[in-house]
Amino acid sequence: MGVLDASTSPPMERYAVSKDNVTKLIQPGVFDDQLSEILRNGARALLAQAIEAEVTDFAGSAGLPA
Repeated sequence: MGVLDASTSPPMERYAVSKDNVTKLIQPGVFDDQLSEILRNGARALLAQAIEAEVTDFAGSAGLPA
């Protein structure tokens, strides 16, 4: 239930859209503009800080050297 097969789909001429509009997405690590690059680098830095804080907190609560 919930899955359409070819026998229940309308014929192509009855589709609302005559051609697909699928666009190719930018590959990870490829930036179209400087703003995207700045935002992605900032996000990476924030994630690194958060992970470091979590590891330090975990190590401190477990009595391990950080």
